[in-house]
Amino acid sequence: YQNLSFDKASADVKLRADNDIFHVHKSLLSDYSSVFSEMFVQDMKKNNNDLIDINDIGEQTLKYLLEYLYNGAVNDMDVDIAIDLLAAAERYQVLSLVKQCSTYLEKNLSVTNVCRVLYIADMINHMILKTYTVNYIIVNAHKILSTPEWSYWIERNPHLATEVLLKLSKKFESEFNTDRDLRRLSSEAMKQ
Repeated sequence: YQNLSFDKASADVKLRADNDIFHVHKSLLSDYSSVFSEMFVQDMKKNNNDLIDINDIGEQTLKYLLEYLYNGAVNDMDVDIAIDLLAAAERYQVLSLVKQCSTYLEKNLSVTNVCRVLYIADMINHMILKTYTVNYIIVNAHKILSTPEWSYWIERNPHLATEVLLKLSKKFESEFNTDRDLRRLSSEAMKQ
């Protein structure tokens, strides 16, 4: 499909996001996404029109989604793009892109972006990425919990913050119990 990339002459449908129009191929999008496939069927039933409005993602995100569908990769990927694309890939059921974006986000997780990544992982119910992100926060709590991003984030996501803090408290409780047990064993050994 690479040679078809946004070729207006052979395109059989147009997608409009915001004010941009993308000339695309139904067969390619349908091959990758059952959501697109169903959208094309439903749109043809409603109106015999070759222009479909995409209202749930922005033009830039749609551009990157189409770039992936046509080329198998997204050039110039960064964390912001990966977060937006992950949500779009989940929405349109492009599972290979969900995997690629989540892997990218895991590899590029940082103190400054971890809250945004956790939010999107929770929003789309991506349990592997969510668990990875929560564990990252637990390991780096001393850096993350004192940032302005964390303070801002917990006000807007109290249920997620509570979940993270409960897991963090369990970790400390476990470490405390292990420490206490080691001291007890050490004390008993010294008595013998």
